[in-house]
Amino acid sequence: MWLPHLFSWRIPDSLWDGSEAAILTQCHAVVQENLSRYQPPEWPDDVLWGLGNALLRARRALMQDHAERLIN
Repeated sequence: MWLPHLFSWRIPDSLWDGSEAAILTQCHAVVQENLSRYQPPEWPDDVLWGLGNALLRARRALMQDHAERLIN
């Protein structure tokens, strides 16, 4: 996740001291805030079935490709 506001020179010194720990602390706070607001989508059964089917086909294709690379 790119959070350009965390690297802005406009951030007061009290919020950011330039250290990796300060950046990680700020990022953690942003992620926690986003997670607290998250609400899973409510999709109809046919949409969920279609998504599951697409995921299954993608997994099969990836496994087939991987198997072919191992053989060759």
